[in-house]
Amino acid sequence: MPCVVLIVAVVAGASLLFPESSVGAAPPVVKATLVQAYPHDQTAFCQGLVVYDGQLLEGTGQYSHSRLRRVDIESGRSVADHKLGSEIFGEGITVWKDTVLQLTWRNGYLITYDAKTLQKTGTVRYSAIDRSLREGWGIAHDGRSLIISDGSSTLRFVNPDTFRLERTLTVRAGARALSKLNELEFVNGQIYANVWYEDRIACIDPENGTVTGWIELSHLRPREVRGNREAVLNGIAWDEKSGRLFVTGKHWPKLFELAPAPGSRATASPTAPSEQRWVRSPAAALGCRASRPPAERHRGQTPSGASRPRPRRCRWESAEPRRARRSRRPARRAPCRAPEFAPAPPVRCRTESQPRG
Repeated sequence: MPCVVLIVAVVAGASLLFPESSVGAAPPVVKATLVQAYPHDQTAFCQGLVVYDGQLLEGTGQYSHSRLRRVDIESGRSVADHKLGSEIFGEGITVWKDTVLQLTWRNGYLITYDAKTLQKTGTVRYSAIDRSLREGWGIAHDGRSLIISDGSSTLRFVNPDTFRLERTLTVRAGARALSKLNELEFVNGQIYANVWYEDRIACIDPENGTVTGWIELSHLRPREVRGNREAVLNGIAWDEKSGRLFVTGKHWPKLFELAPAPGSRATASPTAPSEQRWVRSPAAALGCRASRPPAERHRGQTPSGASRPRPRRCRWESAEPRRARRSRRPARRAPCRAPEFAPAPPVRCRTESQPRG
């Protein structure tokens, strides 16, 4: 009997330390919504894609065929073209302060260009960034740091001015590490990543590396490349000014404009139409978890995403006038005040002991 009690106690403690949302929960999958299709050069082995000054910059790969080119979105025609040496295998690209940065696969360095003219301005050795960085796959930036993938499950955050390594991040989909991370783009506060040989995009939390969702694109794979295993989905470009999202692939004859995935951080409204807010109450100060309506509930997390201890439970009520609530249910206890978060509307809650089970 003591052993049984001990096992039950350990399981109960683990459920408090590791909520359901962090253990074994499969990330949601959203089917991409097509807005428009544009022509794309089918000879291009796309390795990197970015929007700059209303046009596409595309980096392509393969030895003797790697290029950096400027492309008109509507027609798919190349406006400017820079050919790399035959010994270089080009990879992902990004733009930082009017400078294009293009990775190479196993050449051991990245190349910098003037974004206006596409003229080469220099190189940076991978060993100067991180001695363990041997290959370049994808690159993007979040407005502060460059983000580099090398085909593993690790992302490197690099200072874009000094090229010093700032931190690394391991990407996980559920309980497993997600490797083969390829082309990258930073979209509405999340890292979008192509995964080699997958017809979907991983949406990654840049703080903890968790895959928060997938964008499914298998239905958009062109008929012309369905028999070519190497013609994989690769290339994500986000135009922050216009809110347009573009994707393509290696040797794909089409460039697709997609509707941005729902639930992004930049577009989510922090306040519901009924002016319901998360307000800290004395019950919350004691460690209780305020339950919310089904639309706002997210597996025991606060709206900010931080986990909260749950030894007690307090009931949530909307911040509507007390008289309006009397027609639905009687008020039983005096309201509790929330001085820390004024001017948010007052919330009335009452605590009750959580039943033991």
